[in-house]
Amino acid sequence: MWNNTQNAAGCSTSALEVGKGLGRPTDAGSAVTDTEAGERSQRLQTVERALRLLSLFTVKIPEWGLSDAARELGLPKSVTFRLVETLAFYGYLSQNPENKRYRLGLQVLSLASIVSESLDLRQVALPYMNELARLTGESVFLIVVENESAVTVAKVDSDSPVRVHMTLGNHVPLTLGASNKALLAFLPPERVERILSKPVPSIAGQSPVDPAVLRQELKAIRARGWAYTVGEVTPDVAGLGVPILDRRGTLLGGITLGGPVTRLTKEKARQMVPELQRTTRLIATALGDR
Repeated sequence: MWNNTQNAAGCSTSALEVGKGLGRPTDAGSAVTDTEAGERSQRLQTVERALRLLSLFTVKIPEWGLSDAARELGLPKSVTFRLVETLAFYGYLSQNPENKRYRLGLQVLSLASIVSESLDLRQVALPYMNELARLTGESVFLIVVENESAVTVAKVDSDSPVRVHMTLGNHVPLTLGASNKALLAFLPPERVERILSKPVPSIAGQSPVDPAVLRQELKAIRARGWAYTVGEVTPDVAGLGVPILDRRGTLLGGITLGGPVTRLTKEKARQMVPELQRTTRLIATALGDR
């Protein structure tokens, strides 16, 4: 079994697995001190309290005063104030200027819209992904852009005993792998430049990526409409990515095939491109009809 769960950027990504079930590696030498354990416990307690605070807001009770919230949570007013202040700073809460009570902020709406769009896309895409997996014999993944990362939101595993595994919800740099480069190439130019202006994660075991070289690669991907890479995220794994675009050319997400490079060769990937592009067009059309 090959199980590679980290890339050069330290992001959990994908693995080439044999049969069902992936083992979880352990590190017998990773001792946690009492201080570290205490700090971790305190952080978890703070997160739990913040989530409990956010859960107070409902349709029936959309606003809370500081004292009422503290009483409902069973926390000191000073602790509740620090939670409210932090959540307000990051946009998850806002204060009504008229009554000084707190309500959910726009950042919550932003996250909700991401979830809504991803779920909608996932529901539409899954039947087409199942058909694509059946036709190609490879694993199929639905990828979307979130901030400056690519996130896998749906997958259909190959029936083959040797197949690619990717964990749903993991964030991977847009500059690594076919699935992610196929997305990056079709983002607005100013957004691409903002991403490339930061340090570009290197491929494991290779020298740092030159942004100028990557720009040329993205230009070629945009021209032909698909991306193919080998070993950029996981050794010995090949990927073929195609973007999902609406009628205006706006990026909605991407569909990717993943498999061992011994099976998903570049020549075979080229033969599969028309079927992937057909699948993405069907998904985009179905989304437009909703």
